[in-house]
Amino acid sequence: MGLILRATCTCGLALSVAQGFGFDPSRYSWPVHCEKCAEVTAVNLLAQRPRCGRCGSTRITPYGRTTTPKDWASFVEENQIDLTEGRHFCPSCQQQTLRFMFEGVFD
Repeated sequence: MGLILRATCTCGLALSVAQGFGFDPSRYSWPVHCEKCAEVTAVNLLAQRPRCGRCGSTRITPYGRTTTPKDWASFVEENQIDLTEGRHFCPSCQQQTLRFMFEGVFD
């Protein structure tokens, strides 16, 4: 199960990204911004080398805290608050004005 997050910015950027496991426990989707294609997307954080789903680059930055977790449950709990409470870098306007809001759930 996972969450659908709505990313919005004052510059007009608006999109939905998935966050969570879904049916596959070897995949954990998490929102990132790609430095190569300047997009907000979601990647599999459990992959050996997470890659942008749009351009395939490994030059990605996860939103929220980026410390290595002791376990995935604590990582999700700690970072979920950072995602929905803070303002983040928007690759479209290059400002700290991107916000994530809860939009729904998926299986």
